[in-house]
Amino acid sequence: MAGPNQPDDPPRDDAADDAQIRTFLIADVRGYTLFTQERGDEAAAKLAAKFADIARDGVQARGGTLLELRGDEALCVFSSAREAIRAAVDLQQRFVEETLDLPELPLMVGIGLDAGEAVAVQGGYRGGALNLAARLCGQARAGEILASREVTHLARRVDGVRYVDRGILSLKGLSEPVAVVRVLPEDVDAVERLRSFAPPPAAAGKTRRWAVPIGIALVVVLVAISIPLLRSGDGTVDIGQLRSVSVPARARSGSGASGSPSPTAASWYVWTSRAARSPTRSGSGTRRRVWRWARARCG
Repeated sequence: MAGPNQPDDPPRDDAADDAQIRTFLIADVRGYTLFTQERGDEAAAKLAAKFADIARDGVQARGGTLLELRGDEALCVFSSAREAIRAAVDLQQRFVEETLDLPELPLMVGIGLDAGEAVAVQGGYRGGALNLAARLCGQARAGEILASREVTHLARRVDGVRYVDRGILSLKGLSEPVAVVRVLPEDVDAVERLRSFAPPPAAAGKTRRWAVPIGIALVVVLVAISIPLLRSGDGTVDIGQLRSVSVPARARSGSGASGSPSPTAASWYVWTSRAARSPTRSGSGTRRRVWRWARARCG
């Protein structure tokens, strides 16, 4: 009990006492769902068990704790940012070696790291650092380690490790952009070593699928633009205001030296223009008849 001239003891905040700066590591196997669909549940169970064993050994070897395993995802916590970075590098190197040794069970893993205050609760922790680590993990490619700038600031220089600035990223669920740093070993890049195992970009299939319709649309647009620019009244084609191309009389008459039609590019556009302006009904059938008529006139 404080005396009359002594200040009272400050109130204790149990939550503040429990909150400590910790570094969280989240690792996730890329393509696990597709692997399960293609290889079946038994192969997926082997892959998940292999991932869990490697994650547990690598984290514990660096003084961390494996808090939770969700099949293809591992949530880990460290009291040291430096040890968390070392563990992440060790894990990626081990995942790469296992993938190269046994390609049937590819461990294509992305890792995210963040540090901050977190409150210990039953079965784990609560804090914004977990959310950011999860978002960074989602952005990481197979073999890649993405960390917040806070992690690298706390860890400072780590022997055998280098940092590469990834710039500012806007991540889902976060109100402000985040400065992201890529963590790599000094000698090799796990992403490059796994490149041959990485699935093709999802956008490639979409690009091929839309290539033909886009090409057809461009042709239609070019034809629609060229028709109003073509004038066929006196056998002269005006293309914009650049130049005029005169159609020879032989081409307009449809006969050459041998008596057979002698079409030219200009005559084709002339007769196409006439066909397009002819008073016919609209529709695909009419357009086909117009093109056949134009081809017959131009050879």
